[in-house]
Amino acid sequence: MSIVVFGASGNIGSDIRKEALSRGHRVTAVTHSSELEPAERLTVLKADIADPEEVAGIVGGRPCSKASSAPASAASSLSAGSVA
Repeated sequence: MSIVVFGASGNIGSDIRKEALSRGHRVTAVTHSSELEPAERLTVLKADIADPEEVAGIVGGRPCSKASSAPASAASSLSAGSVA
C-alpha cells in the first residue's frame, strides 16, 4: 500500500512513518521543515499543509493518508501557554 503521512517528522508522525515502513508500505512523508533519514520505500516532500491545493496534489489517488499535525489554532494556543 502507498500512504501519505502529514507531519511525518513530529512525535506521532515519525512513529506512524516508521511503523508503515516496517510493514513494507511505500510512504510519502510530508513535513514543513525537517530533513528525514533516507529509507527504502520512502519519499520525503516539504509542503504547506494549510494549502488545500498543495495537499490535494500530494494525496492524489492514494488510498490512505494520515495527518498527524496539530491545527494552526491549537499550535498557537499551546505556544501561548494555554491548553484547551
